[in-house]
Amino acid sequence: VMFFYSKNHNNLDFIKKYIENTNFKPLVKREPNINEKLTDLGLSTEQQLDLLHFINHENRPERYPIEDTWNCNEYDDLNSIAIVSFSGEKISKILEINQEVKGQKFVHMLKRLSESTTVEDEVILDFFYGTGSTAHAVMHLNSEDGGERKFIMVQLAEKIEEDSEAFKAGYENICEIGKERIRRAGEKIKAEHKQDNQQLKLGEEPKAIPDIGFRVLKLAESNMKDVYYSAGEYDQTLLDQMTSNIKEDRTGLDLLYGCLLEWGLPLSLPHTQEEIAGVTVHTYNEGDLIACFSENVSESLVKEIANRQPLRVVFRDGGFADSPARINVEEIFRLLAPNTSVKVI
Repeated sequence: VMFFYSKNHNNLDFIKKYIENTNFKPLVKREPNINEKLTDLGLSTEQQLDLLHFINHENRPERYPIEDTWNCNEYDDLNSIAIVSFSGEKISKILEINQEVKGQKFVHMLKRLSESTTVEDEVILDFFYGTGSTAHAVMHLNSEDGGERKFIMVQLAEKIEEDSEAFKAGYENICEIGKERIRRAGEKIKAEHKQDNQQLKLGEEPKAIPDIGFRVLKLAESNMKDVYYSAGEYDQTLLDQMTSNIKEDRTGLDLLYGCLLEWGLPLSLPHTQEEIAGVTVHTYNEGDLIACFSENVSESLVKEIANRQPLRVVFRDGGFADSPARINVEEIFRLLAPNTSVKVI
């Protein structure tokens, strides 16, 4: 049983899908035993043909809702729904492990839910994504109708039992299973599209390869150290530790995504990184943000970034030799990129 909830029931609409009447086989075929019974009832050959035509065509709607009651309304004949089985490839087969995973949902069922409730560019959220069936279903649906739906999957990193086949195969928690399932499902969809394009007939348009990429983000504490101490707690050792306010185990990507969150920028847009003047520079969405978290920021690097005219730029405070060097950065941007917002963490 599936339940649908909405804060406002007027906003809960289902995108209906139908099978045309012409796709259905006759309800009653003209067979000898049927003809015999109709003859016994006193119907002529012409009357029998008219009756069968009425039963098979005129008495049926032009189209039927497909396979599920949520796809219908009070005007549809629920006794006439075409039933399609919700089966699907099990994750044990996808991951090639000899173990059934409890609670996995059928991809075809989730695909129908997505198809019935979303248009081609909406976002689908699954707050307990488990083995990634919803993400698989969304990619599958996009590959069929050319949609650009996006998915957000959320899952606690629940541990896998160490005596299980999944753990022996290298999956330590449920998130790892889900990520690998999404990767393999995406690659399979991509391969199928390529194969279909290779078999096209003359004049047929090739199918676009669907976007099968996804980004994995982990919830963590702040990138910044806790610097709230009382006066009596300060000593030379503590002061030496505070030369940088960034936690030692954080990578450039950790800092980049922390900045995106602070600025309220989407986490799904394109991101590239490159080497400039010997240090790593991150570029987000073709210049919406450029970041360099190196501890050795040269003036030539600052000028190179400024010349690209980014909307925002962020540096690490420890990347400057002293305060004058930091002030010089602000002056460079004031001259070369006055519309760029400069931030130092």
